[in-house]
Amino acid sequence: MRHFPSIEDPIRPVVHELTVPILSDVRIKDVWAGDGQIKFFESPFEEVADLGPVEVQGAFFFSMGMTISGGKVIHKYV
Repeated sequence: MRHFPSIEDPIRPVVHELTVPILSDVRIKDVWAGDGQIKFFESPFEEVADLGPVEVQGAFFFSMGMTISGGKVIHKYV
């Protein structure tokens, strides 16, 4: 999702698109797995805290690199 608000009217987006990137040279390294915790904090702009986790099954940490060489717009909202 790409969303850029207008500089003149931040309520109105100038770009609001659902996209799929074209990736190459994807590398994943040093994957660690273990127990995990997550907390969604309150925000004046988002309602993410209302989602809240039901149960955390585990957690992963890894390094990732890729080349993004463009993409495709699936849907334009504006």
